[in-house]
Amino acid sequence: MESSRQSPVDPFTLKPNFSILQILKVVFNAMWLFPLRLLFIILPSMIVGFSLTFIIGCCYRQCEPPEPMRGWRRWLKDKVQPWVARWFLFGMGFQYIEVKGYLRSAAEVPILIVAPHSTILDTFIMSVFTLPSAVVKEEARHIPLFGRAADTLLQLIFVRRGEQESREYTVREIRRRAESKGDWPHVLIYPEGTTTNAKCVIAYKRGAFVPGLPIQQVLFRHTNHHNTIVWAERGVGVLLTLFLTVCQFHNRLAIEFLPPYYPSEEEVADPLVYAKNMQERAAEHLGVPATKHSYEDVRLLNMAQRLGLPYTTGIVEFDWLKSQTKFTFEEVRSLLERYCHMNVSRNNHLTSLEMATHLNIDPDTSSKLHGILQSESYQGDDGLSFSHYVLGLGKIAKPLATSDQFTTDLFKTLDHTGKGVITLSDIHQSSLPWSPRHFDDMNYDQFKQFLLNNLEYVALAKITSNEQQ
Repeated sequence: MESSRQSPVDPFTLKPNFSILQILKVVFNAMWLFPLRLLFIILPSMIVGFSLTFIIGCCYRQCEPPEPMRGWRRWLKDKVQPWVARWFLFGMGFQYIEVKGYLRSAAEVPILIVAPHSTILDTFIMSVFTLPSAVVKEEARHIPLFGRAADTLLQLIFVRRGEQESREYTVREIRRRAESKGDWPHVLIYPEGTTTNAKCVIAYKRGAFVPGLPIQQVLFRHTNHHNTIVWAERGVGVLLTLFLTVCQFHNRLAIEFLPPYYPSEEEVADPLVYAKNMQERAAEHLGVPATKHSYEDVRLLNMAQRLGLPYTTGIVEFDWLKSQTKFTFEEVRSLLERYCHMNVSRNNHLTSLEMATHLNIDPDTSSKLHGILQSESYQGDDGLSFSHYVLGLGKIAKPLATSDQFTTDLFKTLDHTGKGVITLSDIHQSSLPWSPRHFDDMNYDQFKQFLLNNLEYVALAKITSNEQQ
């Protein structure tokens, strides 16, 4: 059943599970291999790379909108820096990189999309093949040394993922560079929008697909038995990830350049269809599931932790939940805060009694509400998870709360005297099982907002209406 869909995969957690032998191997390599690689390969390659970047960026003024580098700067960037990137990766333990397929020119296929985005070295790895104009999160601009250097060298497109205006600018800039017919280098995009543990391919964002141009997918496979390079939201820190990677004798990496994909008319007209098809294509080649998780799940799981809930409470496959309920991210955030206030036991299951206490309704009424929310999610146990709580309210209450007809009829029912204002006394005199703790006198507009902010009461109104019929 589509409304009960939820993937068992957690894309955002990766905890190392080293054996005693593996720990001893890391300790041994930390004493000789790590300093050897750091002093004679990694640091020299970084010094050369930063020096070249300084030379390339010297006296180079970025204009607005940005223009691609030309002349000797472009030659250094395209011909020399890839060798420096390969030198650096050799020091990180990537002595050999298996390559399948080949990279097409920017004039033929201007957009590259990489999946799964699972390491902080993905852009370094791609720099061995091409120095692309990458789309990265705004936070990367402030990484000491690396942020400024990468911006100078790659002429990055920075995106503030939580701001609509920034996302719209990013889409326009992707289109402008991609339509330059090879004047710009490839535009490199990580369509998942965040790093994962590579156990699945999460939902693609639409930005790479809005121009409706051909794309080439690049697939990464890290196949070490003890995978130290993959970095997820819930895992070891960045520095420890890099340290453990350098302490491996060899880090296996396979890169596959899929043939260029030319979108159909339907995909050109609808970037979401294009994105979905490319996500499923990548998952099929990688042999992993395609899920509906997204970067918004990362924001929700971090919020759940701050509220004292298990982090898994916030992993809801946001793209799927949004398609089922039409809730915006801000609305789901508000519901998570509300769920936390009700869930005094601070676990993944909200009980009927907890709901009754918070809403100030009797246990029998709460049990009916709890049951109707469960029925929408097809969940049979006593507890109600956050994702199913949102799903139930989105299926039952939101369509009613956003209906002017429903709000008008309910307002008229409660406004016994026709004075255009509803009081707490009006509610107590009605058949509705409402007992709000805070309810000021409300006119129609205020009442409409009250319903939108208290969807549980809308669901209770529907229960009452069903019982009276």
